[in-house]
Amino acid sequence: MKPATHALISGSPQAVALVLGLDSPTSLGVIRSLGKQGIPVIGVGRQQHTLGGSSRYCSLCETVSSDTELTNLLIALGNAAQCPPIIFTESDDYLLLLDRHRLELASLRWLPTSKHPLPELINKRSMLALAQRENLDIPATFFSDELPLETILASAVYPCFIKPLLTQNDYRTKGEVATTPDELIRIIHNPRFTDGYMAQEIIPGPATNLFFYISYFDATSTPRAAITGHKIRQIPPDFGIGTLAVSQQHPEITRLSESFLRGVGYHGLADLEFKYDPRDNRYKFIEINPRPCGLIELARAAGLNMALLAYKELTGSSPSPLLPPAQDGLVWMSTLDDLIRCMKYNQGRDSLWEWLRMIYQKDCDAVFSTQDLVPFLFNISSR
Repeated sequence: MKPATHALISGSPQAVALVLGLDSPTSLGVIRSLGKQGIPVIGVGRQQHTLGGSSRYCSLCETVSSDTELTNLLIALGNAAQCPPIIFTESDDYLLLLDRHRLELASLRWLPTSKHPLPELINKRSMLALAQRENLDIPATFFSDELPLETILASAVYPCFIKPLLTQNDYRTKGEVATTPDELIRIIHNPRFTDGYMAQEIIPGPATNLFFYISYFDATSTPRAAITGHKIRQIPPDFGIGTLAVSQQHPEITRLSESFLRGVGYHGLADLEFKYDPRDNRYKFIEINPRPCGLIELARAAGLNMALLAYKELTGSSPSPLLPPAQDGLVWMSTLDDLIRCMKYNQGRDSLWEWLRMIYQKDCDAVFSTQDLVPFLFNISSR
């Protein structure tokens, strides 16, 4: 631990926020959500120069090279603090580490909690089983830890989408598309699928059929704040990371999401994704991210500071009033990724001119901020 870090955490009369992972817009959004409210934020990452760490709202950064080093650092931070530090994570890997070392890290606070062990909400197989148990429709899916390869090859409907069982932030895609059995065999020999994979039915339809529900549920599994909407563009276009999205009130997505989260006794920040299936007019559950997500800036633009809600509850502040539904039509953009998407996959209206038009229509950005410009410059230089 750096001397400056020890001085900050031991001298702060309020709880310090610890953000684990500093490489994505998710961590940057959490840092800005808290830092702008005057909350001291310490970022912890695997590299010295990071997107989140370059923010003016990140008080200090610590660099670790292994899980053991990270665990020891967290223990030391917890022991040095006047008030229990509040942890936020940018990826599932950090959440699983916290869960494995829960007893050693008892002096710190983090979310989520639920009626089910945390790994069940993160592992794709158990996550989909929970969704089915809560009466959500899911795409047809086959898992490598349940079925032999020969059965999967024969049962999968091609093309199908191959995903690792755990979310991997080191890759810019969620998985790969297999159009034939031979291609599926080739794909699963990629090192990213070493720990298991699933072959999932591809639901037809454009990115605009992908709907999200972002929320904060309190300790009674009551939604204190929520926003729904849909993607407009993503990279790659068929299966990728969102680059342009818009808020839109959607009662059915809200109903399905709240039913699931209440059913599992959820407490924390959550991001659920569904895709509309035109074949049967139903919304199919894709996944839940039991943590902050890249669209956290869209929620904040709508007046829903979900990271702050979590921080306040974990520090024992009075419960915040239920926040009203977010307004429709708020546009979120990941400026640089959307530019790359439009230039690389120039498809009619998704041209450079369309990108320029949306620049002037957007209400918030994943990275760019005139009040905090360095992360955007870092984003450009790191490409």
